[in-house]
Amino acid sequence: MSILHIDLAVDYPEEELRALRSFHERMNHLNACTLMQAGRASISAGLRISSSKGVGVEVKLPAEAEVAEFLMRFRFFYLKKEPTHFPRILGIIRRHAKGDSVHELVSVLGGQWRNSLFKNAATLRLNGKKIGTEYVLDLWFNAHYFHGDQDKSVELDRLNSILSEDLSKYLLLDSVYNAVDVLQRFHSGMAGLFLAPSSSSDSSDEATGPI
Repeated sequence: MSILHIDLAVDYPEEELRALRSFHERMNHLNACTLMQAGRASISAGLRISSSKGVGVEVKLPAEAEVAEFLMRFRFFYLKKEPTHFPRILGIIRRHAKGDSVHELVSVLGGQWRNSLFKNAATLRLNGKKIGTEYVLDLWFNAHYFHGDQDKSVELDRLNSILSEDLSKYLLLDSVYNAVDVLQRFHSGMAGLFLAPSSSSDSSDEATGPI
């Protein structure tokens, strides 16, 4: 098991410390939402084959209110302008961390984050564009959940007419679950930064956790 060590003796600039603290608080908020309590079992997609209807896709999704709650809490780690944008948080740790092993682990997490959200292994095309993860997220986030872009709303309707709305939304949620798994593994390694100090005289000077 690899361990991420964050040296509490580092003199973090106040702005960076606020960002780390906000990241910790927003992760706690995300973990408390209904879909995080239910876990990935709340979504599924698979083939359904019958003699009368042939081959189809069967999708299981949670209630829309639960989806919206989950994604609106996730957005603070996804949107580039947010202080808690995950690559920005990784950058803070990378700047202050000592040792090649920590830098390597941070790089691995950054790669896993990008792969979760922006992989584009797809062969289906819509108006000449690949229907990959990045495209699906862009449409759902900018046309429905985070913004109301009219052009992207038209594109989302076209996408849903090809894939079905349920399958399209499943691809969105599956990708976000993968990204949240990366967030949680990082958070488990830095959450000790903001735990209440122990009364024990031999309390640790490091926050540690599995990556």
